[in-house]
This record gives sequence, structure tokens and C-alpha cells, in this order.
Amino acid sequence: HVVLDEERFAETLQHAVQVASGGDYLVTIGIRPTRPEEGYGYIECEDPFAERGVRGREGIGGSKKQGALVYRVKSFTEKPGVDDALRFLKDGKHLWNAGIFVWRLSAIRQAFREYAPVLYEGLSEIEGLLQRGYDAEVREKFLALERRSIDYALLERANNILVVPGDFGWDDVGTWAALERIYDRDENGNVIKGEAIAIEASGNIIDNTIGDKLLVTFGVKDLVVVNSEDFILVTDKRRSGNLKNVTEMLNTCGIKQVLEKQC
Repeated sequence: HVVLDEERFAETLQHAVQVASGGDYLVTIGIRPTRPEEGYGYIECEDPFAERGVRGREGIGGSKKQGALVYRVKSFTEKPGVDDALRFLKDGKHLWNAGIFVWRLSAIRQAFREYAPVLYEGLSEIEGLLQRGYDAEVREKFLALERRSIDYALLERANNILVVPGDFGWDDVGTWAALERIYDRDENGNVIKGEAIAIEASGNIIDNTIGDKLLVTFGVKDLVVVNSEDFILVTDKRRSGNLKNVTEMLNTCGIKQVLEKQC
């Protein structure tokens, strides 16, 4: 993740800590959306939350919920289509899910106990192993735990979730194309990192931070070109969000098997 305004980020975190300290709440930070982003998860805000005097000075931009900096969470939506993303941007009720959480230990333990009892049992066993000094067994027990994200295991099921809106220049940087929102471009719209030059080329994202050779692009447009330790990646910038399948194939099969078309 990238945070451009560290001071506002710290202020938002401090407020989230204040909210989480006021009770057994699961608190997350939501980012005010600036575009209809299909690659992010969204948080739908419900009523402003004002229990125990927890209130703020501003709300979600453009919404009717002005006057509170804390909201109850109504629902989560993971990576919506473009139509829903546009609707979420316009309705003033949705925030991007930044995956930043604040809670008391008692609150998260109770949530695991109630909504993910198998995980809770496994984590309790790990706690007991650590207390008894059986460090060698901890890794084995941890790797045997069910693999579930915190969102699916708890947050989409619990009813004590609050969200604190944030606006501090956050970006998930989930795709190579996201670098255009973070780094400066040259006069032809290229983002260039490391030892690389772009000749009669425009709109490209070029990463050669490894710098083991000079990377030269000529006469190309809207590409992502990355020099990594194991291979050179060249893809259409519009397809950079779909690279997960490619990297999973390379990691699973290995480069040699891919070259021999055995995967």
C-alpha cells in the first residue's frame, strides 16, 4: 500500500484506536473512493455511530451522513463490476476497503470464538504451546490452520463492525497500472523506474530497478515492461490487472516446465 499523507493517516489511526478502545468493536478504516475501481473491495456504511460520545467533525463526502466520523458497517462487496463500482462512487454510502483494522484483543478473540470456532481452537492451542515454550511445534500447528482471510472468516459475519472514513492518499497498488497514480510521468506519459529509456514510445510503465542491463523500448504504446530477476514481463497495460494467473503458473510449474510446455 501507498500512503501519501502520513500525518492524516496517523490522525485517522488515532481516531480508530479511540473508537476501538470504547468497547468490543471490530474497527476498520475505509477510504473515500475517487474513481469506480473494480479491483478493490467496498464497505457499505449504515447509520452514524455515536455511542459513548464517539463522534467526529466530518462525514463521507457528498453524503447525507455528515457529522460523524464513525459508521456502522452494513455490508462488504468484493471487487464489483464497473456498473456497481460507478453506483458505489455516486451514492456516497460506500468506502474502499483498505484492509486496515484496529480492535481490542478481547474483541477479536470473541469474534474468532463466535464466528470461526475451528480457527479459534487452533489459535488457542498455539497460545498454549507458546506459553509452555514449545516453539518448535508452533510452526507445524500454524501451517495446519484453515486458510481464510479475516474478511471472510469474521468481518462479513460479525455485527459489531464500525468503519472510520479516511482520506490520506491511499492506494492499494494492486496492479502495475497503479504506478501511474503514484509516480511522475515523462513528457510522453511514460513511467520509468531504473535504467531504461523510451524512444518514440508513450504511455508505458517500465520497471528496470534491477538494472543488470539497459532496458530500451522503441515505438511501443501502453505497455507494461518489467525486468525481474527470473524473467522479463511484457504485457498490455490494460491487461496488467489479470496477471495473477500468469504469476501463479510460473510459481507453481517453474520456468523450465513452462518453456518445455509441460504446464
